Amino acid sequence: MKRYFICPKSVWAEDHPVNGMPRHAWMDGSSYVELDADHILVAGDFAKDQHEIHWSDHPEIARLAHPQNEGDLPLAHLHQHPRHGHKQFKKHHWDKLASLCALHGHQLDATHTVWDMHDMLTPHYPGLKLARY
Repeated sequence: MKRYFICPKSVWAEDHPVNGMPRHAWMDGSSYVELDADHILVAGDFAKDQHEIHWSDHPEIARLAHPQNEGDLPLAHLHQHPRHGHKQFKKHHWDKLASLCALHGHQLDATHTVWDMHDMLTPHYPGLKLARY
């Protein structure tokens, strides 16, 4: 299932040490939106769990809540609660998402989930669309 990540654009494009290919090549396909001059919001899917592990092994790649398994988790919890530390989602990632939503007239608040963010952004960025099961 396609899911969201935030990372520096340079990390998305850098060569991975395992296969020498761009890091994003581990995905079966990806789309991204620039959050600022350095960071992007990526929507991507993986054919194999190992591919996702290779993608996510970089310390600057933040994982948003999994849409299927954590679809009701408020995104703010990712940076507010230590139990989500493994996702590497920090306050500055939250701020970048909030700014992108505000750019289109939406306010991302502490109760919003990955699906709420999805619904705010996909009318403007169709490549970020996720499948609902």
